[in-house]
Amino acid sequence: MAIQSRLNPHFPFNSLNAARNLIEKAKQSDAQDYILQLSVYLRHVLKVHTSNFHSLADELELSKAYMDIVTIRLGKQLSFEIHCPATIPTEDIMFPPLGIQPLLENAVWHGNIEQRKVMLTVKERHAEGWQLDICDNIGGLDSTAYQKALEANSSKTGLKLFKNKIDLFNKSSAFLIDWSTNLNEMDGTCFSLNIEHKQKE
Repeated sequence: MAIQSRLNPHFPFNSLNAARNLIEKAKQSDAQDYILQLSVYLRHVLKVHTSNFHSLADELELSKAYMDIVTIRLGKQLSFEIHCPATIPTEDIMFPPLGIQPLLENAVWHGNIEQRKVMLTVKERHAEGWQLDICDNIGGLDSTAYQKALEANSSKTGLKLFKNKIDLFNKSSAFLIDWSTNLNEMDGTCFSLNIEHKQKE
């Protein structure tokens, strides 16, 4: 149950189907790489399943492992980059496990476009605050569209999991995360997460 609460329920089934498709298409090398990356990813998930937060460094590593899987699946249709300056103390910043993945899934899969571009950028806002952006080129989803996806009758399970993770994290950790969306220069959406230390009383 703990693992299920972390993962988008569709992900394991889609991953196994993708591996099967690669094998059926005789792409043996890609299938082997896919299964290897999937095992790396699941090992990360099992490692963090007992905690409500871990370091941002671990979350970025987990996000890269997930996107490595997706990149093998989509090949040249996907371009993904992570930008995080070495000066940012990612080992000391706490983050909810698998909090980024629903946003990456949204950036990759929601929209009909042949060449998908996704960028994950971390930057410093001030001494005790940082901003994490997930930007895509898949046609803008504004904040209203995201809000509708989070409503009780919405079928967008991944984004609901994301909101639940953030709400729980904000109650139980020494950090606060708030989020917003805006359109970007790639004619897509940027989902921004602002992370900062809670004010000491």
